[in-house]
Amino acid sequence: YGLAHRGFSLNDYSQHLAQFLGRNGYYTALIGVQHEAKDPSVIGYMETHADHVKKGKPAIVSDKVSLDLALEFLERKPYKDKPFFLSFGLRSTHRKFMDADDSRDGFVRLPYAMMDTLENRHDYCEYLKTLDVADYCVGKLLDKIDEVGLRDDTVIMFTTDHGIAFPQMKGTLYDGGTGVALMFRIPGKKPFVSDALVSHIDVFPTVCDILALEKPEWLQGKSMLPIINKESDE
Repeated sequence: YGLAHRGFSLNDYSQHLAQFLGRNGYYTALIGVQHEAKDPSVIGYMETHADHVKKGKPAIVSDKVSLDLALEFLERKPYKDKPFFLSFGLRSTHRKFMDADDSRDGFVRLPYAMMDTLENRHDYCEYLKTLDVADYCVGKLLDKIDEVGLRDDTVIMFTTDHGIAFPQMKGTLYDGGTGVALMFRIPGKKPFVSDALVSHIDVFPTVCDILALEKPEWLQGKSMLPIINKESDE
């Protein structure tokens, strides 16, 4: 529960990526959704904006606030001359999805585990409409990074915490539950697709290698940099 250890907390917050980067000279900020603590202030970010993310309010409302805060952060540049780490979390595409009209119901292609029924097609259309919100927010953030002149020296990572909320996906150990989005944009690296089997536990050592930071002794996982550099297929 909580996508961390039982009880929605970590055993040692000093081992969190935000605190590690902070100790290595990075300005750290959290904006939006997080799943590491009931009280996000204990995680150890230098700046935290997560109080506006509350259940009961539509995801599009809290995501709009998160986006505005993230754009303002990049414009304000509180990190000044430091490098920075910004964790930007969206509620979209959690259920409840946004309402969709019926016009696309007959044309949408369903994921492999879903029965092809009108009700399921409509449900999936509502998911896709909610996905549009996430896509819009990420696009605006990338545009702002370009606008403030950070594109050529900023690493972008996009990922999700589990599969989408449909049968045999979220909440299961099928591929649809454990397979998540993972994309990097690294200055100087050309885009490509890899079928290598990796895990979220590999993200931390990968970040260390990309930023040329010494890995802490307690770190687990393996760096994905050899895959990114096309030196290895696995």
